[in-house]
Amino acid sequence: MQRDGEPSTDERDQRDYDALRGAVLGTSVREDGWFDEELNIAATPEIELQSLWFGGAFGDEFQDADGRVVKIVQFGHWNHSAGPDFLHACVEIDGARQVGAIELDTDVRDWEHHGHGSNADYNDVVLHLFFNAPIDRFFTKTADHREVVQVRLDAEGLVKPRPVADAHPGRCLLPLREMSERDLKALLRGAALSRAARKAKRFEACARIHGEREAWFQALAEVLGYRHNKIPMRALAQSLSLKSLLQQDCLTREAMMVGLAGFLDAPEELSGDSLSQGYLRELWSRWWRSRPDGGKESIRGLQWRLSGVRPMNHPQRRIGALAAVVNDWPKFERLVTGSMEKITRRTKEFSKGLEHSFWSTHYTMKSAEMAKPMALIGDERWRDLLANVVLPVAINREGGAAARLSFFELKSAQVSEPVKTACQRLFGSVDEASPLLKSHAYVQGILAVFDDFCLRDFSGCGDCMFPEQLAQWRVSGAD
Repeated sequence: MQRDGEPSTDERDQRDYDALRGAVLGTSVREDGWFDEELNIAATPEIELQSLWFGGAFGDEFQDADGRVVKIVQFGHWNHSAGPDFLHACVEIDGARQVGAIELDTDVRDWEHHGHGSNADYNDVVLHLFFNAPIDRFFTKTADHREVVQVRLDAEGLVKPRPVADAHPGRCLLPLREMSERDLKALLRGAALSRAARKAKRFEACARIHGEREAWFQALAEVLGYRHNKIPMRALAQSLSLKSLLQQDCLTREAMMVGLAGFLDAPEELSGDSLSQGYLRELWSRWWRSRPDGGKESIRGLQWRLSGVRPMNHPQRRIGALAAVVNDWPKFERLVTGSMEKITRRTKEFSKGLEHSFWSTHYTMKSAEMAKPMALIGDERWRDLLANVVLPVAINREGGAAARLSFFELKSAQVSEPVKTACQRLFGSVDEASPLLKSHAYVQGILAVFDDFCLRDFSGCGDCMFPEQLAQWRVSGAD
């Protein structure tokens, strides 16, 4: 029987898994929860780097080029128009506060390459962020000859190059097979909870910067983007802010979302059925009045992937679904922050009641009307939000027992390619792992083990310490 103040069985499983993980990985353990793959600065669009920064991926305290402590007090507002990337920010330099703008570049020399040093619009920049720099010191100076504080962001410290783990059995196959069913499930439960804790840490970092409501808004937008468009959806949510949207009427907020995304055409370019024509003209009539200063009609650098995306997942429809949730935001907020008991059932009830006069029956702005309405957000997207954000956050807050129970009750989705590869490496085949694949938590545990060990090992299994450490799983972790 669990005594007051003692960890639960699940909490002990997580503790033991984290100890095993630390024993194998040592100082290379990644705890931030932001990146699932190598971050290639050279190949990453600047807007994606800005989105990661704005969400808190690189933290809020740094050391500048002169060794001074730089703390971000206020990340500011993402600028849609010409000028610095983030306006109305506040930073502390060795305790002294400065208010102004922040500019983020891939390379420190981009300041001059882009003409910022001679542009008076950049005179109030108080912090220049960058990733790459030459060996020789390059200074950042404004048009009025003021030197700007520089901070070099360290992507390599967050993401290490990762080996390719082929889909073949690894050396851990035998020790995993020899484990009792009880110990194997305890290992996977602990791994799943460890993975959930890292996801929760990412959410909490965003919430500290922007507030919890904005963090939920950004998380929902990213989930709706699925894997193809999660970054532009997150960037759109970061650029608009939930607070600003809730101050507008429904059509104006939708116009702001669709317009900034770059999907709103001028009236003379509109086409489609009569419902489309009417809806889009209403959006345009509000957009031309509310669009950002300078007439910039979309977020700079936002890139939407349209090829290979199913019609129901078209980003225009995803934005419409996000707008529908914002229209019913208080109910959604109660759903994700309230009791986690029966959360799956209550989520389905919310989903059934979520409708939109246009997007319930259209795939895109110019598509024909559907024969019958279709759910704005499917069960898989809701399950993704619950599994990867709502429940991990609730589990890692005070009183997370009900959330853990709901987490372990979640059914798994279809077996993805990464899961198939992980099963072949750890168990020899998908069929061998099939009894575990019915549970979302066990699938998460399998992915956690694969990510934590297989995707960090450059030796092709030869030098990996995980198989040997498995022998200690319930020796050192036994009750």
